[in-house]
Amino acid sequence: VESLLAESGRPWPRRMTVLGAGGAARAVLTAAEARGSERVDVIARDAMRGAYLAAEFAVARAVTGAPPPDTELVVNATPVGLRDDAHPLSPDLVPRGAAVLDLTYRPGGTPWVNACRSTGHIAADGTEMLLAQGALAFERFTGRSADLDVMRAALAGR
Repeated sequence: VESLLAESGRPWPRRMTVLGAGGAARAVLTAAEARGSERVDVIARDAMRGAYLAAEFAVARAVTGAPPPDTELVVNATPVGLRDDAHPLSPDLVPRGAAVLDLTYRPGGTPWVNACRSTGHIAADGTEMLLAQGALAFERFTGRSADLDVMRAALAGR
């Protein structure tokens, strides 16, 4: 989220929508609550799972359908689109002006990120998140600082 916001010059979103109800969605909700988001809407294929997850966080609520029009950021925390061209949500349902973050990653961007960009949304995939996780793991295992430029080049060449 941080890299997308920095790149677009946007502040941390007050109102977000998270697609999914697994561990990645829980991590997004944890960060959103810690950073002071006012509301995070959780949209999950399994409505009961979405409701259980949302109940764990003061800022979250389970919703069905499309993200509300005041959503500032839509985060895909599902594996949809990781190995195929499926979209977790139609780009037409992403509110105008909302940024898009897909936690999955693929060379050239995920199909959903590319489709959202083509409709005018600022969008990024999970490559920077993967890079940050790898850098942190490297630093914890070796005690040395990670060279992000080298790691970024290695990711680009995958």
